[in-house]
Amino acid sequence: MQLEILILWSTMKLKLLADNLLEELSRIERSAPSIIERSRRSIQSCRVLLSKFRKEIIQKGFQSESDEIQFFKEIKQVPLVELIYHKKIYQLEICFPSSTSNRQKKFIKEQLETYNQFFLRNIDFGQYTQLSHTHFDNNYFTRKPIDELPILGFSNYVEDPEFSTPKDLTLAKFKAYGKLTLYLNEKLHSFTHNGNAVNGKAQHLRWTGTKIDLIELVYALQASGAIQGGESGVKEVASACESLFNVDLGNYYRKFIELRSRKLVERTRFIDRLKSSLIERMKEADD
Repeated sequence: MQLEILILWSTMKLKLLADNLLEELSRIERSAPSIIERSRRSIQSCRVLLSKFRKEIIQKGFQSESDEIQFFKEIKQVPLVELIYHKKIYQLEICFPSSTSNRQKKFIKEQLETYNQFFLRNIDFGQYTQLSHTHFDNNYFTRKPIDELPILGFSNYVEDPEFSTPKDLTLAKFKAYGKLTLYLNEKLHSFTHNGNAVNGKAQHLRWTGTKIDLIELVYALQASGAIQGGESGVKEVASACESLFNVDLGNYYRKFIELRSRKLVERTRFIDRLKSSLIERMKEADD
């Protein structure tokens, strides 16, 4: 029993560290004076956590294959995805052309094409993850003995076999590039959006519900996979809603914990109200 508690605590500790990182990145986003500074701080935080993870895994290892798969497929993904994302954002913003809008649009489209090529090259693995398959997880997300590693190639798992698997980096790139695609598309859209602004001011809808209602909607949209094929994270969906409704959602990660603490029948209070309102509207239209 003591061993089981120790194993459970070890897994919980790693997950807690990953959750804490997301909260730290949220604080950085709110306080950083520029997107470049935000990315710089975020990169540092992600690197620190990955270093902690590496020391923990090398020293203690895993108690089972399922624990190992969970770590490389889920827990390590949190800092790794954010690291890739913010490194790319930093590079993009540093290299973003300051010339004409046409050149800037061309630059964005070139970056988008790069990510599209990555998705096409790895289309089979992309389908595997999007369909939530698990039958190859023991090959994709467990480490291999040194004598099984390929002689040629510079894959991450070859260079650091104690802390990498054949597909954990590929999975992280899928998630990070999905977020980057959303970021670049929004940037591209801003050229048109700014041109269509009325009286030089962006038009916003006004959210008159509660913030907790909007947070419930944000998590529902992200969980459904209806936005960017499920590649967008909660932060991206929340930021888009904040921009659309001109509202600051604050620490929505902590608010999500409040949603989870509700009684089971009340967890989706706002979503249930939306459904009831729509049904009532349809009934009125039928009369």
